[in-house]
Parts: sequence; C-alpha cells; structure tokens
Amino acid sequence: MVRGHIRAKTNNIYALVSNELRITNFNGVTDSSPTYRDLACRDIRANTMRVNGGNNLYLAPGPGSEVRVTSAAFYNDGSPNYRGIRASEFERGSSRTYKTQIERFTGSGLGVMNDLSIVTYYMKADLESDSGIEDPRLRIGIIAEDSPVVATRDGLGVEDGRVLFHAVKAIQELDIKIEDTVDRVSFLELENQLLKYEK
Repeated sequence: MVRGHIRAKTNNIYALVSNELRITNFNGVTDSSPTYRDLACRDIRANTMRVNGGNNLYLAPGPGSEVRVTSAAFYNDGSPNYRGIRASEFERGSSRTYKTQIERFTGSGLGVMNDLSIVTYYMKADLESDSGIEDPRLRIGIIAEDSPVVATRDGLGVEDGRVLFHAVKAIQELDIKIEDTVDRVSFLELENQLLKYEK
C-alpha cells in the first residue's frame, strides 16, 4: 500500500467481506452512526441500488443532459440500444416554482395531432441474435424525424409531454366544436318547430 493509495498488484483488487464494503471517515465504526464517504469511479456494476438511510434516490446528469438506460454496450459508437424502465408511477415535475415566462398556449393541438403519422415498427435491437428476445413485439408509435414538433432537441427521440399536452389541447378544441355543433342542431330543431307551428 502506498500512503493515500491502494494499488493492485495485478489487474483487480478483491475485498473479502461477509456483508458490505463500507467507506467511512477516519473514525470508521467507532461512531455510533458511521459517517459515510463518497466513491468516485467511472463504471459501477451491481444488481441493485437503494438509498442509504434517506428517502429519495438522486441521479444527477450534467447540465442539458439526461439519464439514459441502455444495454451493456452503453453509447455503442452513437447507436445505443435503449432499455425499458418499469415503475408504479412516473411523476413529471410541473410546479409553477420550476418555471418562468408562463403563457397560455394558443396554437392548434388538433393540427399537431393530425400531422402525426402513426406507424408500426420493430426495434432493431430486439431483432439482434443476442437480444435474448424470442418473440420481438410489434410496436406502434411515431418516428422522431417525421415529427419535429414533438421531437427531442437532437431529433432522435419524442418528448412524451409534447405529445400528451398537444393531445389534451386537441380534446379541448374538439369539445368546443362539439358544443358548437350541439348549439347549431338545437337552434335548427327550434327553428323547425317554429316553422311547423306557423303552418
């Protein structure tokens, strides 16, 4: 061991423990509640991740970046194979406290929805021989390059929020059209009744 460093004699270092490998301050386990220290490295391989005494788990990508879930090939020379995420809820941070320059949207949601081309497709990664997927699933959705209004900044993905809230706006517009139609039908029915009465 070099002062301040642990250096492997070969390629790897093996820590032989029966429970956990813990990194603490210099007091170690003499504290009733150990003070844990950080671990800085490039890659972490593990089967699970959980909070250590807190309530929330934080992932902190760089400014303007995002968290990406991919195969073990990671970036894969610019062609990452993305993987799914499953949870009971996905809650979008949408408080007024996070936003500025808030204005009512006056564009047409119905126009955006009508311009989207819905297609079926297979994910290329699902069809690869080493995908582990025996029966690839036919998917339905849109193509980012064909849908710039709802595409991500890099043009390679789709912002679900843009799709969702344009759809909400479209429903609101349809509701107005339906109310208009109902009002006109009611007026025509009334007019028809008056004409019959006059006869």
